[in-house]
Parts: sequence; C-alpha cells; structure tokens
Amino acid sequence: MRSPDPDYEEKRQYAAERLEEARTDSDVTLLYLDECGYEKIPSLDRGYEAKGEKQPTAAPSQSSNQQMRVAACLNATTGTVHARRAKETG
Repeated sequence: MRSPDPDYEEKRQYAAERLEEARTDSDVTLLYLDECGYEKIPSLDRGYEAKGEKQPTAAPSQSSNQQMRVAACLNATTGTVHARRAKETG
C-alpha cells in the first residue's frame, strides 16, 4: 500500500508492534478509535449533478435538524466494539 505520508511505514510498523504486544501481554489493550459527525437533515446545498435542467434537491423537513457524533473503539485482540452516539462525544 502506498501513502502520501512520509512516516507511513514507521507508523505501520509501530502499530504492528503494539498489536503483537497486546496479543502477548494481558496488561496491554490495543484499541482502534474512529469518529464521525452527521446531520439528521441533508443540507440543501450539497447536491451534485451534471449540467442541465434537472438538478438534485433535498426536500425541506418539518422537523428540526440535529447534529450528531458517533465514536467507536474496536478492541484489536477480542473484536469487541464499544460505540457512543450523542450530540457531543467529549
């Protein structure tokens, strides 16, 4: 795999070493964390379409919009996933 990150190989090797450490040392836990945000109602200005008369639109909703965050951790040795969805994840 190629990456534009000049430190990619060093980071990949570090992660592989930590995974091996977690597999062999019961006092070590390796978690992979990711998070994202989303909105309940799609924005009206994010439609993409070829030029022409038919353009994509999102119908306005009668309910209020909500911004949400999702965060999840994967335990690399057990496969257990811990996730949280909330307005804030701090």
